[in-house]
Amino acid sequence: MKKIKLLITIILVLFCSNSFAGEKANPNPESQLYPSFKMIKTFGYIGLDLTGTAEKIGLKHDELTDYLRLRFKNSFANFEYKENDDIASAMSDEKIAPTIGSIQIKVWTGGEEHYPIAIHIKLSTGNLPDSDDYVDEYLGTGSKSSIPTTVKKDMSAMIDKLAIAFFKARGELYWRNKEKTLWKRTH
Repeated sequence: MKKIKLLITIILVLFCSNSFAGEKANPNPESQLYPSFKMIKTFGYIGLDLTGTAEKIGLKHDELTDYLRLRFKNSFANFEYKENDDIASAMSDEKIAPTIGSIQIKVWTGGEEHYPIAIHIKLSTGNLPDSDDYVDEYLGTGSKSSIPTTVKKDMSAMIDKLAIAFFKARGELYWRNKEKTLWKRTH
């Protein structure tokens, strides 16, 4: 009987110590869900596509692209965005491609002026070889007059959510206390 208790105690000690060691090595699920985030040194592509009736109902590609890049600067304040003119050659370089991040947002709308307009927004992020490592999507409806504001609001929320996942995956964002206040480690 004593041998069985001793054996059970040893198994529990080994199991618990391995569980806690693994928790310290990978403190959050983002580090395992988005492995490409750890390799990114700079972002080289931030783009936006408008499809469906988006431009017909008044969404402007250049305005929304500028807004997306501004939101990137706000949410990734100390992270560089350096537009790469030759993405094709960067993608073919096996050493450089994993270090360049990309953010792509696709906005699709369906419907016109007198009916509710359907909206689908998809954000895809990762490094160049794995640009769909992180995906977030929004589906909704709105009137023609509310669509531009809705799209900007949802893009902002998506970029903020991405920034949290990005910095957590890199081990640069932590829960500070029981109230789950976030803070970013500065180097």
